[in-house]
Amino acid sequence: MWPMKFTHTKALVLSGSIWLSIGIMLLSKGLKLAVGMPMATGPLMDFLVSFSPAVENRALLIVCFGLFIGYVKGRYVLKKTVKQVTDHILTLPLPLDVKRLYKPRFFIIIGAMVVLGQLMRFVPNDIRGLVDIAVGSALINGAMLYYRNAVFLRMGTLER
Repeated sequence: MWPMKFTHTKALVLSGSIWLSIGIMLLSKGLKLAVGMPMATGPLMDFLVSFSPAVENRALLIVCFGLFIGYVKGRYVLKKTVKQVTDHILTLPLPLDVKRLYKPRFFIIIGAMVVLGQLMRFVPNDIRGLVDIAVGSALINGAMLYYRNAVFLRMGTLER
C-alpha cells in the first residue's frame, strides 16, 4: 500500500472523524442499552424508582444524565486532549505521514480503552448504557473541536 500523506487540516479532520465515528457507535449502543432494556432492572434503574416508577422516565433520566456527563467531559477534559493532539500535528513537517500523526502514548491509551470496553460486558446494562452514552457524547463533542480547529487552521486564525 502506498504511504498516505496529509496536510495539517486533513489530519485534524481525520482525527475528528475517528472520534465522531466511535462516538456515534458508543452513543447508539448506550441508547439501546438504556432505552431498550427488556426488564428495566439494574442498580441505576432500581435507585431511580424513588424518582419515578415509570420505566420510560427512569430510562430518560439515565440518557439525560449520560448526555450531561458527556458534554462536561467533552468540553472540559477532552478539550485538553484535542489541543495536545492538534499542537502535535501542527509541529509535524508537511506532507504528513499517517504513521507519525499520533504519538505512541496515544495508541497505548486507545488499547487501554478497548480493554476497558471489553470489561464493560460484565457491568449491568443500565450502568453500561450510561457510560456508553457519556463517552459517546463526549467523543462527538471532542470531534467537533477537531473540526473547529481544522476550519480555523484553514482560515489562518487557529491560535496555538
